[in-house]
Amino acid sequence: MILAGISKVKLKRASGKIVTKYRIAYRDIYGKQHTSKLYDTKESAKRDLYKYEKANFDTHSITIGQMCNAYIESARAKHSYTTLLDTAAYMKNHLSKLFDIKYEKISSIDLEKFINDIAEKHTPNVANQALKKIKAVASYCLKHGLISENKFKVVANLTVENKPHYPLETDEIIAVLNSCEEIYPKSFTMIYTGIATGMRYGELCALTVKDIHFESDSNYIHISKQFTKGKLLPHTKTKDIRDVVIFDDLAEVLKVHIENLPKGSTLLFPNEAGNYQNPSNLRNRRWKPLLAYVGITKRVRIHDLRASYINMALSSGLSIKFVQNQAGHSKAQTTLDIYASCNKAMKKQAMEVLNEKFSQRNHL
Repeated sequence: MILAGISKVKLKRASGKIVTKYRIAYRDIYGKQHTSKLYDTKESAKRDLYKYEKANFDTHSITIGQMCNAYIESARAKHSYTTLLDTAAYMKNHLSKLFDIKYEKISSIDLEKFINDIAEKHTPNVANQALKKIKAVASYCLKHGLISENKFKVVANLTVENKPHYPLETDEIIAVLNSCEEIYPKSFTMIYTGIATGMRYGELCALTVKDIHFESDSNYIHISKQFTKGKLLPHTKTKDIRDVVIFDDLAEVLKVHIENLPKGSTLLFPNEAGNYQNPSNLRNRRWKPLLAYVGITKRVRIHDLRASYINMALSSGLSIKFVQNQAGHSKAQTTLDIYASCNKAMKKQAMEVLNEKFSQRNHL
C-alpha cells in the first residue's frame, strides 16, 4: 500500500498575518515524494486523500474512495468527457461521503439506506444514478481483483414515477413557430432551426456561421461538434459528422438571421454577450412560456423536438434512411424505436390509404 498523509503548513501573508493551510504528501510508484495543492481546511484535504493513495491489490482494507479513484483512472481512456464529468460530479456531491469507509465494513443494507437518504434529499432519479455509479465502481474493482465480491449488485433501483412527455403534432409545430416569431423574435431562428432539422440542442448551440451552406442545388448545415455542459466538444454525441438538409423557407430565414448578426460574430446563435447559449435560459425564459402562450399543456421538452421532427418527416413519406441521417443516428432502429411514434398525420394517411383499398369492396 502506497499511503498519503496530510500535513499542516503555516504561511505568512504580505500583511504579516499567519494563515494555516493543508497539503497532501505522497510518493509515486517509484518512491519519489510529491505534494498536492494547498487546501483551506483539513476536511477538504481529507476528501481528496484517496486520489493520492494507491491500493494494494492483495489488501482487504481498500476504501470506497480508493475504489472510486481506480475506476476513474481507468474510465479516462474509455469514456467521453461528458460521461467523466457526470461521474465525477456524482462522486463529489454524493458518493464522497463513503470514501473513508473500508469496503469490507460496508454491507448492501448500509448502501441501500445510503441511497434512500439521497432520494429523500434529492430525487429517486438522482439516487438511482448514484447507485449506478457505485455499482460500476464495484464491478470494475471485482474484475481486477481489488475486491472479492460485488456486495452492491443486490441493491435494487428505486421506483421512479414516470412523467410522460410528448412530441408536437404538425399543427402544434406551426402554432409554436408563428407565436415564437411574434413574441420572441430573437429566439425564433434558433427554435425554427431546431424544429425543422431534428438536430440535438448541443449541436444547435455549437453551430457557427461557416457551418451554414447555401448552394444553387442544395442548402445544408454541416454538423461536426456540440456544446455540452459549458464545454465545446470537437464531436457530436455519437461522434458522427453529417450534413443536414434544410428547405427553402428555413434557408431564407437563416440568411436574414446571419445578415443581422453582430459584426464579427462567429457563432450562429450567440447569447446577448456573444457567447454560447445557456440551455436553462432558453428552456425557462422562452420555451416553457411559449408553450403556455400557445395553450399547450402537455409536457414537451426541447429534446422532444427531435421526435416531433422525425414524426413529421416520416408521416410525410420521407424515407427512414433520410430521417436517420438528419437525426444523426447510427442505426435506423434507434430512429424508429426511440423517437418515432404513430402521430395524427400518420393515422390520417393510413386511414386514407385503407379507405381507398377497401372502397373497392362495394364495386365487386
